[in-house]
Amino acid sequence: RSSLVVQMEDALVKKLSVNVSETAYTKMMMHAAKYPAYAIDGFCVGRSSAESIIIDDVVPLFHNGTLVPMLEAATCMVEKHAKKNEALIVGYYFANEHIDDESYVSMTFFLNVLIFMYRPGRAPSVGNTLAASGAQVCLLQISNSKLADPEENALRVYFKDGNHWNKSQQIVDVDPPATNLFLEAIDQGLNIVDFDLHLHDVSNDWRNLHINSWLKTRSI
Repeated sequence: RSSLVVQMEDALVKKLSVNVSETAYTKMMMHAAKYPAYAIDGFCVGRSSAESIIIDDVVPLFHNGTLVPMLEAATCMVEKHAKKNEALIVGYYFANEHIDDESYVSMTFFLNVLIFMYRPGRAPSVGNTLAASGAQVCLLQISNSKLADPEENALRVYFKDGNHWNKSQQIVDVDPPATNLFLEAIDQGLNIVDFDLHLHDVSNDWRNLHINSWLKTRSI
């Protein structure tokens, strides 16, 4: 690529903002807190444009390891769910297994797989929403080192630049007071369901609508 193209891509990343809703942040943190000894991941659902990514909700996926066939099955279901709400899959979140592991290499593989599946002309059952719409996507990392302080925003963001994912220095905007709501939800006995649990028992609802309802009643 020419230096001009690189400069244009860098400028785009710098202008791109990421906002995470109260609902999305609470579910991500509940997922990480439920499985502190495991790597966890999930989809970010919301809206995306050339200037911003707005994450309205997340779908927790796995805590027993992520396999491509299960990821593809989850993608089909989450894409349909998002479309009903006039939304898109706009990113992928993850937390590593070890508290001192702040790397992102393993999870970028699965996000690359996701983007590949969304290419026009491939996997019609999955769809080509992201690529066809030109939507921006992001990789969100739950920083293990920041989990000790629930008041602190624990998210780091990466953007795709060509074949690489680069960490951005910008702060992810989180709707206040979402940063410590997940502790209150856990204290209230709310349970987060990921796609792993759904695969073991289909009565487990991976949409976690009970958490959405709890958040709504709390804000009244």
